[in-house]
Amino acid sequence: MTATVWKERIKRWTADHAAEVERMFTELHELAEIGWQEHRTTAYICSRLTAIGLDTRTFADHTGMIGAWCGSGSNPDAHPIGKPEQIKPNDGSAPGRTVALRADMDALWQSVNGQWRANHSCGHDAHMTMVFSAIRCLKEIGFRIPAGELLAVFQPAEETAEGAKTLLRSGMLDTVDCMVGIHLRPQKELSLGRASSAIYHGGVAHVRGRIKGRQAHAARPEDGINAIETLAAIVTAVKAIRNDPANGGSCKVTTVRVPNESVNVIPDDAAFTVDIRASTHEELVRLAERVRQAAAEAGAASGAEVETDWAILAAPAIPNADMERIVGLAIVEMLGEEGLAGPVVTPGAEDFHFYPMERRSLKATMIGLGSGLTPGLHHPDMTFDHTALRTGTAILAMTVIQLFEEEW
Repeated sequence: MTATVWKERIKRWTADHAAEVERMFTELHELAEIGWQEHRTTAYICSRLTAIGLDTRTFADHTGMIGAWCGSGSNPDAHPIGKPEQIKPNDGSAPGRTVALRADMDALWQSVNGQWRANHSCGHDAHMTMVFSAIRCLKEIGFRIPAGELLAVFQPAEETAEGAKTLLRSGMLDTVDCMVGIHLRPQKELSLGRASSAIYHGGVAHVRGRIKGRQAHAARPEDGINAIETLAAIVTAVKAIRNDPANGGSCKVTTVRVPNESVNVIPDDAAFTVDIRASTHEELVRLAERVRQAAAEAGAASGAEVETDWAILAAPAIPNADMERIVGLAIVEMLGEEGLAGPVVTPGAEDFHFYPMERRSLKATMIGLGSGLTPGLHHPDMTFDHTALRTGTAILAMTVIQLFEEEW
């Protein structure tokens, strides 16, 4: 069947089912739960996937879930989805390509109108709605996977930057060939009615440090090593490190702690954290090592001991030209040439990019969806034009068709 026929079927389905898509979004919005506590959300999604004929797999140790739609040329017993007594992933013997659509599930904990609660102000309720609706659309318009399988990956704890790594460790994604995510974009980044085939998020790393000086009476500062003075030197040294804010690169001290309750004692203990942002993995590592070196030098100059460690909290995007081209074709089919925008470059972070970073053979990209979103992501009053739900559903559905039918 031609792309034009699929396009018309998808457009008709999203128009006919607009109220149902909206209702699902509303129900997910009201179910908002923070990372690792998405129990009701998982149960809701699981029941919806089961109702449209997907096998589902939940996990005993976390709230993520995966649904599987096995192609006509695949062995339905090759994948352990839905068979909790089996824990090994597909061994790769089934023919065809394995495509995954990924949606994040967690909400933020924030003050909304003076009340602290879980709140979907980052669009994860929309992402879940669009991924599910795209799969339901494909099933109901008559699409058949020729071989391989389509996975619906509902990932917990994106905001903690731990959800993707947890799913990777499960082994259930070991045979995925390509993965597509989607994220609402603020109006100032991407206007309503347009979409991009990639979001180039920046990476995030944190350097944590501990300073050990020597206590002394405040009347005799020369007898001690003042941890606060070493801390001040580290703040200055970190600020002096060369970076490129225009390309999302920065490093800055964001937390300090000096547990000294006596004003007449030279403090000997302090701790700090440095937040680092960069657009590439290499730059993230370079800045982290430079921060550690600067902290060590500041400590040596004052005679204090400085210990540091660091970790990547969110991986920077890894562009994939093949995926961007194929997703771009899907966007053009659904929105026309004028609807395709260039990759969105943002200093924000997303743990989606751990998938291709941890599994180098995995081809991945994240769709940026213009949605009229204001005043901004993570704002407690975030709102967007809900017609974007249908647009995102259509793009994801056409992307799946392109990924299974394209030779690459």
